Amino acid sequence: MKGINMSCEKGKLPNNFLAIDKNYHYALIGGGDANHLWILARTEQIPRQVYNQFIQIAEKHGYNVAKLMLN
Repeated sequence: MKGINMSCEKGKLPNNFLAIDKNYHYALIGGGDANHLWILARTEQIPRQVYNQFIQIAEKHGYNVAKLMLN
């Protein structure tokens, strides 16, 4: 899936929507330089299956998922 470009106001760093679930509950957002990656959710927790799928997508896009910090 090709990402959708967007910019944040402060740094104008280009970001890409790498994945969005069909109900728009979860989104995988990547920074333009492959050093920034976010998983956004409408709920406090996401299903393990969604997380694993997003990790696979991130790896395919060149992100080092070993550096992810889980909150």
